[in-house]
Amino acid sequence: MLSVAGVYSCHLFMNYSGWLSLTSENNPFINIFLLEQLKGDLIMGGKIIEMATIKLLPGKTEQDLLRASEKFQQDFVNNLKGFISRELVHVKDNEYADIIHWQSMEDAKAVLTQEMSSDACMAFFSLMEMDETNPEAGVRHFKSLAVYEAKHS
Repeated sequence: MLSVAGVYSCHLFMNYSGWLSLTSENNPFINIFLLEQLKGDLIMGGKIIEMATIKLLPGKTEQDLLRASEKFQQDFVNNLKGFISRELVHVKDNEYADIIHWQSMEDAKAVLTQEMSSDACMAFFSLMEMDETNPEAGVRHFKSLAVYEAKHS
């Protein structure tokens, strides 16, 4: 959904212990534990997981990102067809990832045509390094095949 320039060329996979792992040429191994994303039916088989990498522009802060992200969520994302959940995570330094769960690939792709006419999107994107020639750089989609939850007695 987000048209932000990628910080890294990444590959995403979930291992047996529930860790969402990100591998990159530039950064050999980044792990993000998505405990909340694994609860309930948020990413049951067939759902789409979108990940957009974010690198803040010089002079922009995490607080700037959080304020813009909240407005982006309220004014744009909450109204989108097929939206399930979204999580903004810190990777390192001024690098972040936005992880969004969708009902279908069609829902995720439909957003690309709507975001450029949204003031909330433009305010959110204005904090990030962008590739003007390839606005979808850094955005990847994955189909959830199965979800395994811990069984506690």
